Amino acid sequence: MDNTKNFLLKRLFILSFALLLIIGFEIPASYSLAFSRYFPDDTVYEIHEFESGFHGGAEGAWGANDQVLIMKETFTFMSDGTFTGSCTKEDELNRQIGDDSEGNNTFSTTFTSGSGTESGIYSISSDGTITITFDPGTPDEESGAGILSEDGQTFIFVNSEFSDSEKWGSLCIGMGVKKGSGFSQYFPDDTVYEIHEFESAFHGGAVGSWGVNDKVLIMKETFTFMSDGTFTGSCTKEDELNRQIGDDLEGNNTFSTTFTSGSGTESGIYSISSDGTITITFDPGTPDEESGAGILSEDGQTFIFVNSEFNDSEKWGSQCIGMGVKKGSGFSQYFPDDTVYEIHEFESAFHGGAVGSWGVNDKVLIMKETFTFMSDGTFTGSCTKEDELNRQIGDDLEGNNTFSTTFTSGSGTESGIYSISSDGTITITFDPGTPDEESGAGILSEDGQTFIFVNSEFNDSEKWGSQCIGMGVKRVALNNGVLSSILLLLLGD
Repeated sequence: MDNTKNFLLKRLFILSFALLLIIGFEIPASYSLAFSRYFPDDTVYEIHEFESGFHGGAEGAWGANDQVLIMKETFTFMSDGTFTGSCTKEDELNRQIGDDSEGNNTFSTTFTSGSGTESGIYSISSDGTITITFDPGTPDEESGAGILSEDGQTFIFVNSEFSDSEKWGSLCIGMGVKKGSGFSQYFPDDTVYEIHEFESAFHGGAVGSWGVNDKVLIMKETFTFMSDGTFTGSCTKEDELNRQIGDDLEGNNTFSTTFTSGSGTESGIYSISSDGTITITFDPGTPDEESGAGILSEDGQTFIFVNSEFNDSEKWGSQCIGMGVKKGSGFSQYFPDDTVYEIHEFESAFHGGAVGSWGVNDKVLIMKETFTFMSDGTFTGSCTKEDELNRQIGDDLEGNNTFSTTFTSGSGTESGIYSISSDGTITITFDPGTPDEESGAGILSEDGQTFIFVNSEFNDSEKWGSQCIGMGVKRVALNNGVLSSILLLLLGD
């Protein structure tokens, strides 16, 4: 009885002390409580996914098929750890490379679209890792994990799959935003978003047997929205990588890889539905009119979109994924000590072969990294997932194509310096002052919870070209000193 009394008094004392701390002292902004295991009932996220893969062909010599897939899904999470979902867009673009055994390449590009429903279970770790399991307990059971931003508005994920026996390999990147309601039809005047887009396409060749060209495109745009439903925009980066596959009619494949870059301006009209769906129309009322839609996060800080296009008569098919962040101002040059972001990246590349006639290799890469930023302008990082899928196209000199598809995975550490401009542009430099020095820049959302980036590389002499898109989310801080110690005491024995 005395032990029980002492135990209860101890817990009461700790709880009282914790309440005094919370009421009497200001908790630093960088400190955050851990996530709950489950969302409240009827928490809804919209999730967009972009996947690229190679498949088909004989074992040990396969990869005749290229697949590009986009998905748009809406998940409703419940507090009992279950969820239901609807997939409203599952668009697949497939290009098959063959031969006619007389030294001529053949191509066939097809498009399929679908929708459906799904359900399963999920759980959230204290650090914001969310694990989702589809069809638990069935032969179709499948699981994946992502990471929530500190405020829970955004989550991101990457995933890889490789099976030599099933002749299948794919890599994907995805992002989700928490859905809201009660949005106004228009933004306030001078609301600015920066938008990044990644697109993969096949084009060219005769109708019904086309697809000799691979195109990978990245775009970086800044849009200024007005309260009258109009917008103006500037595209500051439109980099296109194109690889053409041909033949010399003597049983030998030929390749040509080129790079172009451009910029420009744009304008149009837009509107926002009450659920945060934003529809943007470029050049309304002209022959170039074009529309697309995305979804805003509940707080309006980020939005995401996917899009697909297929036109057999025009010999064109493409899939794209994009993300935007609301731009802010007045950022400090550095983060507070121990500010942590998790960053996911998706890259597509062509490489190898003779200069001026190269591109025999396709590479698709995903990376998952965690960076810890310090207030002195330095950072340290760990790459926990670097998965690379490589498909090589060859020939046997007798008019037959050959293929080889391989998968590698790695991890490692990194460090460097960084700085933040007043508008939220964050520049990161790896290994400064060494031969391996490399820099890149992204843009932070107005509230600093997310950042996005695109990057391109082309070097004809080194036979390398790549395009990538990435997104990072601010991680919840769990090393909260006194507060976390109190929570451990409250939860412990």
